[in-house]
Amino acid sequence: MKIGFIGCGNMGGAVMEGILKSGKAEAKDVLITTASNGKNFERCQRLGVGIAENNAQITSTCDVIFLAVKPYIIEGVLNEVKASWRGEGQLVISVITGWNLARLRAYIPEGVDILNTMPNTPCLVGEGVFALNMDADLTKEQFAFVEDLIGDLGTVVYIHENQIEALSGVCGCGPAYLYMMIEAMSDGGVAMGLPRDLAIKIAAQAAIGAGKMVLETGMHPGALKDAVCSPKGSTILGVHALEKGGLRAAAMDAVMVTTKKMLEMANE
Repeated sequence: MKIGFIGCGNMGGAVMEGILKSGKAEAKDVLITTASNGKNFERCQRLGVGIAENNAQITSTCDVIFLAVKPYIIEGVLNEVKASWRGEGQLVISVITGWNLARLRAYIPEGVDILNTMPNTPCLVGEGVFALNMDADLTKEQFAFVEDLIGDLGTVVYIHENQIEALSGVCGCGPAYLYMMIEAMSDGGVAMGLPRDLAIKIAAQAAIGAGKMVLETGMHPGALKDAVCSPKGSTILGVHALEKGGLRAAAMDAVMVTTKKMLEMANE
Protein backbone atom coordinates (compact mmCIF):
# COMPACT_ATOMS: atom_id res chain seq x y z
CA MET A 1 0.00 0.00 0.00
CA LYS A 2 1.36 3.37 -1.04
CA ILE A 3 0.47 6.40 1.11
CA GLY A 4 0.81 9.89 -0.31
CA PHE A 5 0.82 13.29 1.33
CA ILE A 6 0.03 16.33 -0.79
CA GLY A 7 1.49 18.90 1.56
CA CYS A 8 3.71 18.02 4.48
CA GLY A 9 3.73 21.10 6.69
CA ASN A 10 2.84 21.25 10.37
CA MET A 11 -0.37 19.21 10.16
CA GLY A 12 0.48 16.86 7.31
CA GLY A 13 3.95 16.34 8.73
CA ALA A 14 2.55 15.51 12.17
CA VAL A 15 0.21 12.89 10.71
CA MET A 16 2.88 11.46 8.42
CA GLU A 17 5.49 11.19 11.16
CA GLY A 18 2.93 9.82 13.61
CA ILE A 19 1.99 7.01 11.17
CA LEU A 20 5.66 6.15 10.69
CA LYS A 21 6.28 6.09 14.44
CA SER A 22 3.29 3.79 14.94
CA GLY A 23 4.74 1.30 12.46
CA LYS A 24 1.57 1.31 10.33
CA ALA A 25 3.66 2.29 7.32
CA GLU A 26 7.32 2.20 6.34
CA ALA A 27 9.16 5.19 4.93
CA LYS A 28 9.64 3.41 1.59
CA ASP A 29 5.85 3.25 1.18
CA VAL A 30 5.28 6.98 1.79
CA LEU A 31 5.45 9.61 -0.95
CA ILE A 32 5.12 13.32 -0.22
CA THR A 33 5.18 16.70 -1.88
CA THR A 34 6.59 19.70 -0.07
CA ALA A 35 8.56 22.83 -0.84
CA SER A 36 12.19 22.01 -1.61
CA ASN A 37 13.51 24.31 1.07
CA GLY A 38 13.04 24.76 4.78
CA LYS A 39 12.63 22.43 7.74
CA ASN A 40 9.78 20.31 6.32
CA PHE A 41 11.88 19.21 3.34
CA GLU A 42 14.81 18.44 5.61
CA ARG A 43 12.57 16.44 7.97
CA CYS A 44 11.24 14.35 5.10
CA GLN A 45 14.77 13.63 3.89
CA ARG A 46 15.78 12.62 7.41
CA LEU A 47 12.84 10.23 7.69
CA GLY A 48 13.65 8.64 4.35
CA VAL A 49 10.25 9.05 2.72
CA GLY A 50 9.94 9.50 -1.02
CA ILE A 51 9.65 13.03 -2.36
CA ALA A 52 7.47 13.31 -5.46
CA GLU A 53 8.36 15.50 -8.40
CA ASN A 54 4.82 16.90 -8.45
CA ASN A 55 1.35 16.37 -6.99
CA ALA A 56 0.16 14.38 -10.01
CA GLN A 57 2.74 11.70 -9.23
CA ILE A 58 0.94 11.11 -5.94
CA THR A 59 -2.63 11.07 -7.32
CA SER A 60 -1.61 8.68 -10.10
CA THR A 61 0.28 6.16 -7.96
CA CYS A 62 -0.85 6.22 -4.29
CA ASP A 63 -3.64 4.15 -2.76
CA VAL A 64 -4.30 6.45 0.22
CA ILE A 65 -3.79 10.19 -0.23
CA PHE A 66 -3.78 12.77 2.54
CA LEU A 67 -4.66 16.28 1.40
CA ALA A 68 -2.79 18.55 3.79
CA VAL A 69 -2.03 21.84 2.05
CA LYS A 70 -3.24 25.24 3.23
CA PRO A 71 -6.92 26.00 2.50
CA TYR A 72 -6.11 28.96 0.28
CA ILE A 73 -4.11 26.85 -2.21
CA ILE A 74 -6.11 23.61 -2.27
CA GLU A 75 -8.32 24.68 -5.19
CA GLY A 76 -5.28 25.26 -7.38
CA VAL A 77 -3.78 21.93 -6.33
CA LEU A 78 -6.97 20.00 -7.11
CA ASN A 79 -7.25 21.69 -10.50
CA GLU A 80 -3.64 20.76 -11.17
CA VAL A 81 -4.22 17.02 -10.56
CA LYS A 82 -7.74 16.79 -11.99
CA ALA A 83 -6.76 14.49 -14.87
CA SER A 84 -4.21 12.38 -12.99
CA TRP A 85 -6.32 10.39 -10.52
CA ARG A 86 -5.90 6.65 -10.87
CA GLY A 87 -9.55 6.16 -9.86
CA GLU A 88 -11.25 3.09 -8.40
CA GLY A 89 -9.76 1.90 -5.12
CA GLN A 90 -8.16 5.19 -4.10
CA LEU A 91 -9.04 6.86 -0.81
CA VAL A 92 -8.57 10.57 -0.16
CA ILE A 93 -8.31 11.72 3.46
CA SER A 94 -8.58 15.48 3.74
CA VAL A 95 -7.35 17.40 6.77
CA ILE A 96 -8.13 20.78 5.19
CA THR A 97 -10.23 23.26 7.14
CA GLY A 98 -13.28 24.62 5.37
CA TRP A 99 -13.59 21.95 2.67
CA ASN A 100 -16.62 19.68 3.12
CA LEU A 101 -17.42 16.53 1.17
CA ALA A 102 -19.47 18.26 -1.51
CA ARG A 103 -16.77 20.85 -2.14
CA LEU A 104 -14.08 18.16 -2.45
CA ARG A 105 -16.25 15.99 -4.72
CA ALA A 106 -16.56 18.86 -7.20
CA TYR A 107 -12.83 18.43 -7.93
CA ILE A 108 -12.25 14.71 -7.30
CA PRO A 109 -13.73 12.17 -9.74
CA GLU A 110 -16.26 9.49 -8.89
CA GLY A 111 -14.61 6.21 -7.98
CA VAL A 112 -12.18 7.91 -5.64
CA ASP A 113 -13.52 7.68 -2.08
CA ILE A 114 -13.33 10.80 0.11
CA LEU A 115 -13.18 11.26 3.87
CA ASN A 116 -12.81 14.69 5.43
CA THR A 117 -11.29 14.73 8.90
CA MET A 118 -10.00 17.08 11.57
CA PRO A 119 -6.79 16.11 13.39
CA ASN A 120 -4.61 18.24 15.64
CA THR A 121 -0.84 18.52 15.88
CA PRO A 122 -0.36 16.46 19.10
CA CYS A 123 -0.90 13.47 16.76
CA LEU A 124 2.87 13.73 16.35
CA VAL A 125 3.39 12.47 19.92
CA GLY A 126 0.49 10.01 19.97
CA GLU A 127 -1.77 12.27 22.04
CA GLY A 128 -3.84 13.93 19.35
CA VAL A 129 -7.50 13.99 18.47
CA PHE A 130 -8.44 12.68 15.02
CA ALA A 131 -12.08 13.30 14.12
CA LEU A 132 -13.61 11.34 11.23
CA ASN A 133 -16.71 12.51 9.39
CA MET A 134 -19.24 9.72 9.85
CA ASP A 135 -21.37 11.19 7.04
CA ALA A 136 -18.76 10.23 4.44
CA ASP A 137 -19.88 7.57 1.98
CA LEU A 138 -17.42 4.90 3.14
CA THR A 139 -18.02 1.28 4.07
CA LYS A 140 -17.58 -0.01 7.61
CA GLU A 141 -14.43 -1.74 6.43
CA GLN A 142 -13.01 1.52 5.06
CA PHE A 143 -13.73 3.38 8.31
CA ALA A 144 -12.10 0.52 10.23
CA PHE A 145 -9.05 0.73 7.95
CA VAL A 146 -8.66 4.48 8.52
CA GLU A 147 -9.13 4.11 12.27
CA ASP A 148 -6.45 1.41 12.36
CA LEU A 149 -4.09 3.54 10.25
CA ILE A 150 -4.31 6.61 12.47
CA GLY A 151 -5.42 5.00 15.75
CA ASP A 152 -1.99 5.22 17.41
CA LEU A 153 -1.89 8.97 16.86
CA GLY A 154 -4.34 9.63 19.70
CA THR A 155 -8.07 9.54 20.30
CA VAL A 156 -10.26 8.81 17.27
CA VAL A 157 -13.78 10.27 17.38
CA TYR A 158 -16.66 10.18 14.90
CA ILE A 159 -18.66 13.33 14.25
CA HIS A 160 -21.24 14.61 11.79
CA GLU A 161 -20.08 16.99 9.09
CA ASN A 162 -21.94 19.95 10.62
CA GLN A 163 -19.89 19.53 13.82
CA ILE A 164 -16.43 19.68 12.26
CA GLU A 165 -15.90 23.43 12.65
CA ALA A 166 -16.92 23.43 16.33
CA LEU A 167 -14.67 20.46 17.03
CA SER A 168 -11.79 22.24 15.34
CA GLY A 169 -12.41 25.31 17.48
CA VAL A 170 -11.94 23.16 20.58
CA CYS A 171 -9.21 20.67 19.70
CA GLY A 172 -7.78 21.86 16.39
CA CYS A 173 -6.94 25.30 17.75
CA GLY A 174 -7.02 24.21 21.40
CA PRO A 175 -3.37 23.18 21.69
CA ALA A 176 -2.34 26.77 20.92
CA TYR A 177 -4.50 28.02 23.79
CA LEU A 178 -3.07 25.42 26.16
CA TYR A 179 0.49 26.25 25.12
CA MET A 180 -0.25 29.85 26.05
CA MET A 181 -1.55 28.72 29.44
CA ILE A 182 1.54 26.57 30.04
CA GLU A 183 3.75 29.50 29.10
CA ALA A 184 1.82 31.88 31.37
CA MET A 185 1.96 29.48 34.33
CA SER A 186 5.69 28.99 33.81
CA ASP A 187 6.11 32.79 33.66
CA GLY A 188 4.45 32.97 37.06
CA GLY A 189 6.77 30.29 38.37
CA VAL A 190 9.81 32.19 37.08
CA ALA A 191 8.51 35.39 38.67
CA MET A 192 8.38 33.55 41.99
CA GLY A 193 11.88 32.10 41.72
CA LEU A 194 11.73 28.88 39.67
CA PRO A 195 14.24 28.20 36.87
CA ARG A 196 12.59 28.53 33.44
CA ASP A 197 13.16 24.94 32.30
CA LEU A 198 11.71 23.54 35.52
CA ALA A 199 8.73 25.91 35.44
CA ILE A 200 7.86 24.88 31.87
CA LYS A 201 8.30 21.17 32.66
CA ILE A 202 6.00 21.15 35.67
CA ALA A 203 3.37 23.39 34.03
CA ALA A 204 3.26 21.05 31.01
CA GLN A 205 3.02 18.00 33.27
CA ALA A 206 0.20 19.65 35.22
CA ALA A 207 -1.70 20.05 31.93
CA ILE A 208 -1.11 16.39 31.01
CA GLY A 209 -2.14 15.21 34.47
CA ALA A 210 -5.28 17.33 34.57
CA GLY A 211 -6.35 16.05 31.16
CA LYS A 212 -5.83 12.43 32.20
CA MET A 213 -7.81 13.01 35.39
CA VAL A 214 -10.78 14.22 33.34
CA LEU A 215 -10.57 11.32 30.88
CA GLU A 216 -9.85 8.51 33.32
CA THR A 217 -12.13 9.47 36.23
CA GLY A 218 -15.06 10.56 34.08
CA MET A 219 -15.69 13.37 36.55
CA HIS A 220 -16.84 16.83 35.43
CA PRO A 221 -13.92 19.30 35.24
CA GLY A 222 -15.75 21.57 37.66
CA ALA A 223 -15.92 18.79 40.26
CA LEU A 224 -12.22 18.05 39.84
CA LYS A 225 -11.46 21.75 40.24
CA ASP A 226 -13.55 21.86 43.43
CA ALA A 227 -11.63 18.88 44.82
CA VAL A 228 -8.38 20.90 44.65
CA CYS A 229 -9.89 23.99 46.32
CA SER A 230 -9.73 23.74 50.12
CA PRO A 231 -11.60 26.24 52.32
CA LYS A 232 -9.44 29.35 52.82
CA GLY A 233 -6.76 27.62 50.74
CA SER A 234 -4.36 28.93 48.14
CA THR A 235 -5.99 27.30 45.10
CA ILE A 236 -9.35 29.00 45.54
CA LEU A 237 -7.53 32.34 45.64
CA GLY A 238 -5.84 31.45 42.35
CA VAL A 239 -9.20 30.45 40.86
CA HIS A 240 -10.60 33.80 41.97
CA ALA A 241 -7.70 35.60 40.27
CA LEU A 242 -8.37 33.70 37.03
CA GLU A 243 -12.09 34.50 37.19
CA LYS A 244 -11.32 38.19 37.72
CA GLY A 245 -9.02 38.06 34.70
CA GLY A 246 -11.81 36.62 32.56
CA LEU A 247 -10.10 33.31 31.79
CA ARG A 248 -13.31 31.32 31.38
CA ALA A 249 -15.02 33.87 29.12
CA ALA A 250 -11.83 34.39 27.11
CA ALA A 251 -11.50 30.63 26.50
CA MET A 252 -15.14 30.40 25.40
CA ASP A 253 -14.69 33.40 23.11
CA ALA A 254 -11.58 31.81 21.56
CA VAL A 255 -13.48 28.64 20.64
CA MET A 256 -16.48 30.58 19.35
CA VAL A 257 -14.51 33.06 17.21
CA THR A 258 -12.38 30.33 15.63
CA THR A 259 -15.45 28.20 14.91
CA LYS A 260 -17.17 31.17 13.23
CA LYS A 261 -14.05 31.83 11.13
CA MET A 262 -14.01 28.21 9.95
CA LEU A 263 -17.71 28.35 9.10
CA GLU A 264 -17.01 31.46 7.00
CA MET A 265 -14.21 29.59 5.22
CA ALA A 266 -16.51 26.63 4.56
CA ASN A 267 -19.13 28.92 3.02
CA GLU A 268 -16.78 30.94 0.81
